[in-house]
Amino acid sequence: MALSEFNRRSLVKSLVCALCVAGLGGCRPKSGTAARKGKVRLGQAGSLKSGINLFSIERLAVIKENTELRAISLVCTHQNCLIRLNDSSQTGRYVCACHGSRFDEQGRVLNGPASSDLPFYKILLNSQGELEVDFSQVVDSRWSLVLSD
Repeated sequence: MALSEFNRRSLVKSLVCALCVAGLGGCRPKSGTAARKGKVRLGQAGSLKSGINLFSIERLAVIKENTELRAISLVCTHQNCLIRLNDSSQTGRYVCACHGSRFDEQGRVLNGPASSDLPFYKILLNSQGELEVDFSQVVDSRWSLVLSD
């Protein structure tokens, strides 16, 4: 029994819609903020520039202010999309690339749809003198690793 032209179009549209919806899973990486555990090495502290240092593979930024270092997540708390930097801190330093949530320099939500602040993680020096971020230890946004001069 052959499908009518109308039924074929409906079937094709339904399949395309289903594939598109399945493709939207790109907004939700399998290893989102909550799934990130353990430590990741970032290299030597001397390699960091003053200001914001991006680590896109690790999906975080390390902020260096004088001798203090802080590590902030670049994964949106709404649906785990990646965060991008905005040039203007007045409209939000961090912006969700998918849904437009905006966060200030302390990771606080300025505009939704996100309702939770960006987490900061503990950053430390390991025994080899390399920087490590510990994803299992969320810290206050004011916490920092102070490097010796």
